[in-house]
Amino acid sequence: METQVRVGLTAPANGLAPGADLLAFHAALALGWKVHVFLPFPHDRCGPDDLASPAMLARATSVEVVEASEEAYAAMADRLLQGAGVLVAVHYGRGTAGPGGAADVIRRARARRLPVVEIRV
Repeated sequence: METQVRVGLTAPANGLAPGADLLAFHAALALGWKVHVFLPFPHDRCGPDDLASPAMLARATSVEVVEASEEAYAAMADRLLQGAGVLVAVHYGRGTAGPGGAADVIRRARARRLPVVEIRV
């Protein structure tokens, strides 16, 4: 049985993780959409795998740092889901380890009873 969900997209939220997050960020900007970015740490504390450059952040509609020490990624996941009407999760299908990973965000969204669209690549 197929379920269809109609969603009025106002502005996507994005954590700018390497991979699908970055693709979605650039695609949304190319379509002229506003994009709200949530980071687990201030930009200068992000690691080498975090690709959020100051120039990229300047193109976002808003940037919010959600810092909660050891739980920063989990706090970022919760913040991304606040006010969301649907979660579109593009992932590899292998439960990403740790708080704030793809599997964790999907689990959190389902616990909030948000519609979840999974695209496995």
